[in-house]
Amino acid sequence: MPLASALQSSRLDPRINLTDKIFYAISRAANLYQNNFGWQINYFAEQNMLIINVPSTEGVQQYCMHTISKAWCSFSNINAKCWELSYDQMYFGGNGFVGRFWDSYSDNGNNINADVQQAYSYFDSAGQQKRFTMIRPIFQTDNGLPAILVGINTDFDAQNSLGAVSFNAVSSTLGVWDTAQWDEDVWGGNLSLTKLWQGVTGLGYSGGIVMKIASQGIDVFWVSSDYVMERGGVL
Repeated sequence: MPLASALQSSRLDPRINLTDKIFYAISRAANLYQNNFGWQINYFAEQNMLIINVPSTEGVQQYCMHTISKAWCSFSNINAKCWELSYDQMYFGGNGFVGRFWDSYSDNGNNINADVQQAYSYFDSAGQQKRFTMIRPIFQTDNGLPAILVGINTDFDAQNSLGAVSFNAVSSTLGVWDTAQWDEDVWGGNLSLTKLWQGVTGLGYSGGIVMKIASQGIDVFWVSSDYVMERGGVL
């Protein structure tokens, strides 16, 4: 929690805690794994990240907060025992190795996979049922498109039944600085915008996009989402 808030009571008002949005997950982890070695919190200023290392018995994981939006996510399969900054770059140590974090567009040569559940919204009509029919996630990417599966979850049902998503990496067609040949290789351009409507099926009072994404060698930015729905009766 912020030191300036230490005089306030976190029992009376837990919203002063930075982890308020994930209070259940972080409270459960603290109760179950408090005696395990590897708890650590680090601020990665260059990428606006606050990283909490959680040494759970199921495997080390990290909770990460974007320090501008205050949104949280979690990382898995990064078997880090400790974290440290060097020249503003983040490194982590595991059993017999040191890795550099957030350094490339692949997971040690493999695809980067993401499972996404967007926050649920009542769309300004909490007492009105809705039938969701289409979704348009908008992405900015460079050097190709990731593999994406999109669906809709309603009324806080957090299941992800989209199935597996696969992505076959292709070699880059863009020139690399200090390596590319003048008048032969292709200049890298601006980010490309992708906004394709996809059909979904969902019935409920609230809704939130669920996605699976796989990519390698691609810089991916999810910038916004659009919904198409039909409104039903009001309670």
